[in-house]
Amino acid sequence: TYYREVQYAAGGSLDEETTKFLQEKHRAADALLKNLSRREQTLLRAAQIIAETQEEYLEKGDLYLKPLRLRDVAEKVGAHESTMSRAVSGKFILTPQGVIEMKRFFSVGLSTTDGEEQSSRAVQARIRQLIEGEAKSAPLSDQVIAEILQKEGVNIARRTVAKYREGMGIATSSQRKQYH
Repeated sequence: TYYREVQYAAGGSLDEETTKFLQEKHRAADALLKNLSRREQTLLRAAQIIAETQEEYLEKGDLYLKPLRLRDVAEKVGAHESTMSRAVSGKFILTPQGVIEMKRFFSVGLSTTDGEEQSSRAVQARIRQLIEGEAKSAPLSDQVIAEILQKEGVNIARRTVAKYREGMGIATSSQRKQYH
């Protein structure tokens, strides 16, 4: 609008070069506004898909986080995966679980015995829950945790439990053991 005001104020007395310059700046501004609008729509649609997919997580917490790949959301939105990645990078959503970075909603899944998938973050939350509830004099080993999760229907190996436990900064069972 600034460039339009300059043209209007000049009342048609601008030379051809100045007029072309102002027209180019106006076109660039229009393109920028269109791109910002498109990015906003992409982000809003991605947030809607996240909210629909992660409704239980938003209501109940980490144990209910479902697997959701960035690629799948990008396809639903009609954007390229790299475009979606840039759109959600550094963006946050205010949820009942607090302010959460959008990319935290994206995770891979582990298969379950009923053919579904469970989010790796939900499995990590369950591992943390098991460890927090363990007897401090007899902490659960990675193998025992894997067996508990397998009984709960999650196909997980002991080494995956160990990798998740280490990633959460939780010590081994022998390091967690407390003597009275």
